[in-house]
Amino acid sequence: METEAAGRAGGSYEPVDGNSQKKLLYGVIAFLVIVIIALIVVIAVVAGGNDGDEGNPSVADDQQFVFIAPDESDYDDGSGGNDGDEGSPSVADDQEFVFIAPDESDYDDGSGSDLDCTPGEKVFNADPFFWTIDICDGLYVYGDNFYMGIIQVTSSGAIFVDAPPSMWDALPVVAASVTDNPITTVMYSHHHGDHVGGASQIPGIEDANVVCHSDAAAKILDRPDMGIPACTTVLDLTADNHTYILQDDDKYVILQYTGYRWHSGDDLILFFPRQRTVMAVDLVYPKWIPFKNVGMAVNPDGYLAANHFLLDNVTSEIYGDWEVLVAGHVDVLGDREDAEINIEYVEDLKEAVHLAESNANLSFVAVLNDFGWNIDGTNNWEIVLAYQHGQSAECARILNEDFGWNSRFHGMDAFSEDNCYWMYQEGHINLD
Repeated sequence: METEAAGRAGGSYEPVDGNSQKKLLYGVIAFLVIVIIALIVVIAVVAGGNDGDEGNPSVADDQQFVFIAPDESDYDDGSGGNDGDEGSPSVADDQEFVFIAPDESDYDDGSGSDLDCTPGEKVFNADPFFWTIDICDGLYVYGDNFYMGIIQVTSSGAIFVDAPPSMWDALPVVAASVTDNPITTVMYSHHHGDHVGGASQIPGIEDANVVCHSDAAAKILDRPDMGIPACTTVLDLTADNHTYILQDDDKYVILQYTGYRWHSGDDLILFFPRQRTVMAVDLVYPKWIPFKNVGMAVNPDGYLAANHFLLDNVTSEIYGDWEVLVAGHVDVLGDREDAEINIEYVEDLKEAVHLAESNANLSFVAVLNDFGWNIDGTNNWEIVLAYQHGQSAECARILNEDFGWNSRFHGMDAFSEDNCYWMYQEGHINLD
């Protein structure tokens, strides 16, 4: 009956093979898998774009991420002649930014060897209050007795370093007090808001090249509420690849990253070799005791190592070692002796902590004796505080009286005990 009906309908009937059904099903599944994979790839490409920054979470749409020690052939085939700018994706019409470990002689012919870079006197501006110091060759330091920054005047522009919000009203006129040139480059020493939180007040920053370490760039992007303009040239400096030369017109700056856990984790040391001037923020405080918790350092070893790096590794193959130190804080400039004295202070601080700990009258057991071993569950922190205060006070006494630091640093009464307790805590508790 089935065969006859099929014949009347003009067709023929053949039994369906089970293997054919399986092959058809597997084929459909394979096709769907391929389609799904293709869609995922397309979505990923569309979402990621092709701006050259894929995979780097610290780069915004308008940021230039500068990788260290690239292969120059990735950027140029040699067809562009010898004008010096081939292959650098961060080159603007009037700027040249060169990758790590360049030859300093490419930037300077040594003509600044005879410059007299003895810092001049402070020139004060009353309203808004700030002062400037002329170093030499277009390099100026500006400050307000609490914070400092740098302006390097170039042939047709200016480099503006840091922007403390304590000088919020002054920042728009600071540069104008030393040059009529536009601000072409802005550099952040590190991401902390007390040093760069006023950057939006720098005239023309929206058109300037803003330079910082890659970690600083990421942290700034994570805090849009701070209003700090994002970095446009992001330096991927590491402990192994720690040096970068930035050129703006006829001036250049050597930027170095120590690789040590020191202050913010993204601190850059900025060296202006022609003027033999270095800016190292929150590291050395010339003539002053380091700020609370030794400049809010991450750990003692990293802090000391960064101090030695400043003295031993920051140098110019043309102009030699730096002579003038811009600390980013306090009211005076420093020199190499200040950096050496700072190391001496930290070593004495470590010794004072050890001596205070060795005093049996100040041990934790002695403190418990003072409390009559009356630990009732409500006074635990009071007992710990008494122990900490006793240790810190004795350490401060040793520093000031036995080691004589009260006559060597300003502000010993302000931060001696804080620095003593920080050194104890970092050396005995954190252990990192």
